[in-house]
Amino acid sequence: MVKKIFKIAYRDLRGGYKEFNVFLFCLILGVLSIVLIGTVRDSINNGLAASSSEILGGDASIELVYRFASEEENKVFSDNSDRMSETIKFRSMVRPISSAEFNQNVLVQAKAVDLKYPLYGKIELDPPIELDEALKKNNGIPGIIVGPALLDRLQIKVGEKLILGDELFELRAQILKEPDAGSNTFSLGPRVMVYTSALIDSQLLGSGTMFRSNYALRVAPETNLELLESKITNFFPDSGFRWKDRNNPTPGLKSFVNRIA
Repeated sequence: MVKKIFKIAYRDLRGGYKEFNVFLFCLILGVLSIVLIGTVRDSINNGLAASSSEILGGDASIELVYRFASEEENKVFSDNSDRMSETIKFRSMVRPISSAEFNQNVLVQAKAVDLKYPLYGKIELDPPIELDEALKKNNGIPGIIVGPALLDRLQIKVGEKLILGDELFELRAQILKEPDAGSNTFSLGPRVMVYTSALIDSQLLGSGTMFRSNYALRVAPETNLELLESKITNFFPDSGFRWKDRNNPTPGLKSFVNRIA
């Protein structure tokens, strides 16, 4: 009986040999696809982990909406870090000083930084000058650096004057690489960068302005970031800040990669 069963099975297998090859090919292809997808996902996640502090701009990041940190908040942030940098992100209009035409006004994503920026990594500019040289005041005019897209859009060159909001700036360089660009949210326009001190007398960050302030913290490698988050949250339970750290610097990207996988 058993011999007869094997004989029938062998006959069926021999008759469907080509179809069985197709089955084996699909099985191999499916397993290979699963392995490749898992490898790509792990490679992306490992890359994010290896460069997490540079992507985030610090070991931890605290973001506030439509306001700056208070004096008390600044003190707590500073006391619980080795170094702190403040950046301000907002949208504005920019145009060449030589143009008064409405169609020459371009919406940009502006970023104001302090002297401690960046905490990790290095910003690359063209021409290759230091960030302070690119943004400091020369002859009373502060500097501004921009993304290549704005140069193409306005057909301007390094050395020309730009109006950001109502303030005059000198274009010193274009941005080739921004170390913390991975932490930026969706942008509606080309990027520009200035010193926060250059905006003190402007109305760009005045009452009613829509902006986000970000406080990047640099801490010791052995610091427990979960405990640090809990500690700062307990100081200001109603501050409404958004916390991110090097353990998960880009939650949206990581979630997107996992969903695609």
